[in-house]
Amino acid sequence: MTHNNAQGSRLIPVGEAAKQLSVSQQTIRNYCSDGELEFMVTAGGHRRISVASLRRYLGLDETPQEERRTGIYCRCSTSSQTKDGNLERQKNRLLDYCETELNGRENVLVIAETGSGLNENRKGYQRLIELVLAGKLERIVVERKDRIARYGTKTFALLCERMNVELIVTESKVDISDEEEMAFDLMSLVTVYSARIHGKRGGAEKKMVLTDEVKTRILQLYQQGLAQTNITVIIRRENFRCPKTNRKYAIHAVRQTIHQQEKILKALPVSTSPIEKFIQENCIRSKDEKVFTRPFHREYSIWCEANDLPPVTSLNLTNTLKRLFKLGRNGSGYSFINGIALKEFPRASRSHLG
Repeated sequence: MTHNNAQGSRLIPVGEAAKQLSVSQQTIRNYCSDGELEFMVTAGGHRRISVASLRRYLGLDETPQEERRTGIYCRCSTSSQTKDGNLERQKNRLLDYCETELNGRENVLVIAETGSGLNENRKGYQRLIELVLAGKLERIVVERKDRIARYGTKTFALLCERMNVELIVTESKVDISDEEEMAFDLMSLVTVYSARIHGKRGGAEKKMVLTDEVKTRILQLYQQGLAQTNITVIIRRENFRCPKTNRKYAIHAVRQTIHQQEKILKALPVSTSPIEKFIQENCIRSKDEKVFTRPFHREYSIWCEANDLPPVTSLNLTNTLKRLFKLGRNGSGYSFINGIALKEFPRASRSHLG
C-alpha cells in the first residue's frame, strides 16, 4: 500500500529516517500520519519512508514550480443518464471548448462523476476543491454552475477568486430538462439527510466534542513549542472534559485540533509564530551558518520576556526547532542548529557557551 508519491522513490526504514531527522521513531510515524512525509507499507505491515520526501522536509530539494492546469468538471445526477452517454457528451463538449477557445486540450485535467448536486461529499467535487486549495489549477471549465453543485456555488466561486482560479461557465445546451434533474436531486436530498439523521443517533453519545476553551488551550500550548504528549498531560491535569461523555480528553483530541488548525492555515496567508518572528529579527539565515541551542535558548528567553511572551523550556524549544531546521551535535555532544546564526552573538556559532 502506497501513500502520496512514495512509490518510485528510494525507501528506508522508520529507524533510519528518525536518525536523519534526529527525532524519535514515533515522531516519524506522526509526520507520516500528518502527510508531512511520504511512505509505503510493506506486506508485513512495516512502513518505509521516501528519501525524496525526507530531503524536501529538510529543504534540500528545490522542486520547480508545477505548471497550473485547466480543469474541466462534468456531472450527471443518475447512472441512467451516464449510461445514455450524457456524461460523455458533456465531457466532449468541454474538451471541444478548450480546444477552440483555450488553444488546445493539452494540460487539461478531466473530473467526471455521477451524483446528486445536493451531495457535497462527492469524490470528484472534493478533489476539485483540493486542487484549487493546492494551487494546481489555473482555470475550471463547466457547462453550468449547477454542474458543480445545486447550492453553495457562490462560495465555490469566491474560493476560486481568492485562489486566483478562473471559473469559466460555457452555458451549453444540456441533454435533460431542469425539472427532471431537480426532481432527482430533491429525492436524493431526502435520502441523504435521512441516512445522516439515523446514522448520527447511534454514535451521538460516544462522539467526542471539543469545546472552544480546550481548542484555544491546545493551540496556545502548541504555539509555545510543546509536544502533543506534553499538551495532553497538561489539559488532563487542568481537568478539561468532553461535555458529552464527561471524560478527560486524550491525545486524539490534541492531534485533531492541531490537524484542523494546520489545514486552515494552508488555505490562508501565512502567519508568523513567535519563534519565526525572533529568527527574522535576530538571526542570519544561510546554509553555511549554525548556532548552538544553549545560547539560542538564552537569547530567545530574553526576547520572550521583553515581548511579554510566556517562557519556553529548552526541550520544548528544541522540539519546535526540529520542525524548522536540521539539528546536529558536535564531538562533545552539544547540539546545534544548522542554517541560522545569531546576528549579535557570533561566538554562539563557535561555542555552546555562546
